Amino acid sequence: TAVVQAVLLGTLFVLADWMASVAGLTLWPESWPVALQVLLALLVGDLGAYGVHRAGHELPFFWRFHQVHHTSDKLYVLSSGRNHPLNVAATYAATLIPLALLGARGEVLVLVGVFTGVHGMLQHANIDLYLGPLNWLFSGPELHRYHHSADIHESNTNYGSNLIWWDVIFG
Repeated sequence: TAVVQAVLLGTLFVLADWMASVAGLTLWPESWPVALQVLLALLVGDLGAYGVHRAGHELPFFWRFHQVHHTSDKLYVLSSGRNHPLNVAATYAATLIPLALLGARGEVLVLVGVFTGVHGMLQHANIDLYLGPLNWLFSGPELHRYHHSADIHESNTNYGSNLIWWDVIFG
């Protein structure tokens, strides 16, 4: 899956830069500080990831690919990398293509990719980390444990990759 991720990310970085230079205009707020652009990109990109992840649980066809991620008996840091390549491709495409089409530059996409990778490992790490009020913003390890529960009512929740906002909005 690392090869799929690298190819998708590289392609989307090139696409984003090409679109911004050819079009000469962008819907993306390039004048904002990079940190704010990354926060916006996390919010926008996580909507696509949320949709793919939810489909992976609720639609039998997509579950066949997503279930690979749920085969770990115990959560540990490497669980974040246990994925079917098609699930990875769909998630990255749904996350990064909208950002590229909006004109987000490669550096923003890279930072979103790095945050998502590190955050994914933290979500799945077998550590007691409680975020308290930050649980209303981030889908951290405390909330993500429910997502990997053996109880189907608990595991069919918390679909956000990085943020919990779309879970709150869509129930």
